[in-house]
Amino acid sequence: MLRLKKYFCLVLLFVGFSGNTRAARTDCAATVRELLQSGSDLSVKEMKKRLSNSNFYTPNVQKAYALYSNEFANSKTWAEIFPEASVLEVFSGFEGSIRAEEFGDLLGLIKAARKTRMSRSSARELVEKIATEFLDIRAPKDQIATRIENFLKDSSAENLRRLAGEKTLEESRLLLFGGNPLKPTEESLLGRYLSETKASSIKRGFPMSASEESKMGPQKFTVAIDRGKSSELFDKYFMQPEFFYHMHTPQQGTLHFLHHGKEGSYSRYASTFSANRPGEGTLLPMIIMSSKEAERMRLYFSLGVINQDLAKMPWEYTDYCATGGYDSCTHWFGEMPIGEDLVASYRFPGNVDRHAGNAPSSRPQTKTLGPLNFNREQIYRYGYSAPTGNVKIFPWASSRKTKASSLDLAEALAGAVWKAPGHMQMWEVLGQKTALDQGEFANPGYVARVLTGKVSNDRVPVVFVYAEDASEKLEKNFNTQISAY
Repeated sequence: MLRLKKYFCLVLLFVGFSGNTRAARTDCAATVRELLQSGSDLSVKEMKKRLSNSNFYTPNVQKAYALYSNEFANSKTWAEIFPEASVLEVFSGFEGSIRAEEFGDLLGLIKAARKTRMSRSSARELVEKIATEFLDIRAPKDQIATRIENFLKDSSAENLRRLAGEKTLEESRLLLFGGNPLKPTEESLLGRYLSETKASSIKRGFPMSASEESKMGPQKFTVAIDRGKSSELFDKYFMQPEFFYHMHTPQQGTLHFLHHGKEGSYSRYASTFSANRPGEGTLLPMIIMSSKEAERMRLYFSLGVINQDLAKMPWEYTDYCATGGYDSCTHWFGEMPIGEDLVASYRFPGNVDRHAGNAPSSRPQTKTLGPLNFNREQIYRYGYSAPTGNVKIFPWASSRKTKASSLDLAEALAGAVWKAPGHMQMWEVLGQKTALDQGEFANPGYVARVLTGKVSNDRVPVVFVYAEDASEKLEKNFNTQISAY
């Protein structure tokens, strides 16, 4: 059974269920298993059936699918450019909602610019023109023409995702700064931001330990941002899904993050981010990711919206993994599974200090991952919490009659996030085993110290800092105002 500790039960009791459990369930369970177990070799009919179940797709994916069906699929010219099989493969990937939404945005731009009747050659020219503009901030400059050419030659699902901006980790780096993170190229996103804002930038190391006077880590490209024009350009260039931030306000007590235009805490999205809101001295160390890692991050934070404990404490699923020492507001940061590589076991800190206490000992905890047991019957018995905040990426039912389908979504998300073998945890992605074992990912100040002072430029290449005026010169060793305790 799903082990529910006292505090977890209290959250679940907030909303209860009544009546016959089995009667309340829908026929979606088989669909959930299909979503999680089937690959990309489904027939067009099967993919259409999958997409017709709105419980598992974001409203923007549904909107994009409707746009394609109504405006492109019935035209011989456009169906040839965007073949139904490739499009459906992109749209029906439960774990690929970001790219499906991006493709929907591209279709919207093409629809707005096209004429009523277009020849095949004119339509292809329009795709080339619109896609060039679309990829301008979504792909490295020297790849844009090749991505479009490859798609027009071979309109496979893979090339379609590339047309919609899918990137490897290395491509995300090239897009952000070019070849050298300490010397961004003019055409890179950082280069364009600096040129257009005249923002100040420096190269500096950050303290590696709690004290501001401790040994400095690797030099990082540090860039100013303010609440004026620079905040608008920050949104334009740097609120992409492949860029993830720890938003560290001075003397922070609870870790806050930014991802794809959303901010949150406690392993969940909470609200839409406004770049002109944070106060002076706020640090934004950026973790750079591949598009596939970004998709996993969205699933993780969406699971947290349903219930934060389902995301930040995977040991609550019976016999899935080892029990970590912390259940705090911050420890999940180093433990969330986003990496490209699959691993057989997950690692958690033990009872390192007085803030821990779940683990059986002070040693790091690890064991081979087992099958995920979501145990819907237990969830029905206790009820579950409604999503908090105003950001609901995936649909969520509000009527008592539809709560069964909501649990189908919760089960699908849980199974997509917590797998066996599982995707590499953040601590390993960042190369910070010692920091994990010492419990540093359970403290927001230490998270800021790890990201700015210890992680290499491969993963944290830039740190933004809020200033009164972005154009004013940044001091070489300004006080970071990080409280690590």
